[in-house]
Amino acid sequence: DINKEQRRIQDKCAQLLKAKDAKESRLKNKDFIRNAPADIVEKERQGIEDISQTLGRLKKMQEELNGAR
Repeated sequence: DINKEQRRIQDKCAQLLKAKDAKESRLKNKDFIRNAPADIVEKERQGIEDISQTLGRLKKMQEELNGAR
């Protein structure tokens, strides 16, 4: 059912936005940047990029579902 799928996508988007905010917050913390190994910092940056791409795909799916109504 389309409504059920839209709710699932919205829930997933909310979950991803929360994770993205947490990663961005970590990267804004100067102590984290100073003390964390470079590979961990890069992993956080890559995680933000991955989340952004996933959010884009989910939003596109949501638009397609809205068009299917």
